[in-house]
Amino acid sequence: MCIMNNSSPLRYYALRLALGILRFLLYLLRLTPHVSYHAPYQSLLALYTSPICVSLAGYKYKDCLEAMKQGDMAEIRLDTMNLTVEQTKNLFRSATVPLIATFRPGDASDTLREEHLRTAIHAGAAYVDIELDAPYLNSLMQEARTHDCKVILSYHNSTHTPGAKALKRIVQQMQAHRPDVLKIVTHGLRSYDRLQLWSLYGIASNLVAFCTGANSGESRIASGLAGAPFMYAAPNDGPPTADGQFTVAQLRNVKRDA
Repeated sequence: MCIMNNSSPLRYYALRLALGILRFLLYLLRLTPHVSYHAPYQSLLALYTSPICVSLAGYKYKDCLEAMKQGDMAEIRLDTMNLTVEQTKNLFRSATVPLIATFRPGDASDTLREEHLRTAIHAGAAYVDIELDAPYLNSLMQEARTHDCKVILSYHNSTHTPGAKALKRIVQQMQAHRPDVLKIVTHGLRSYDRLQLWSLYGIASNLVAFCTGANSGESRIASGLAGAPFMYAAPNDGPPTADGQFTVAQLRNVKRDA
């Protein structure tokens, strides 16, 4: 059996081996004295039932409506799509699955980012992803709450993974805002970085935490094992939004065969 029809058997068995290693590492995590906050190994049932969120980046407006159907839910990376505000409104109004509105920092101004996210909220977004350091954090969270839109409060570090104490402070800072979901994504340079992220599930139950990087795919599987509310995946026919991201088909097969 292959992960995908066009994937090699070697790729499949490599993912199966990664899952076995991950189980062993999660067991060791309970015994590791250097990590203060132990991640619960919920069960394979948590992995199996965790919804798959397909992350869509660089898609044209019309293609999004079809691509979002690949997942149980979809993240719309507005920062990569060059949509007009009217297109953003129509896209979220036409959704056939729950959508996450995301607009990462980049060339666009904070004013434009806020306008698109606010438009998505009013148009029926299921979630809005707001960075912890966004200048419009408080006002947009309030807007989301008044429109029955859940808030994903996110922290991203593209260079490294902070230490365990620093990560705990970040979690506590995020929890003070009382978001619906906490999202922590760091760049994994060492295997120990993944252990530190997994340990955060011991202090935050509504957490999605994983590493990016060429060899970080197993940390995404770990998030499902630890009870993350959903798991991000790349579309089957489109580009990933980060290194180490499985496609929807690959992740479905890993979940099924776990």
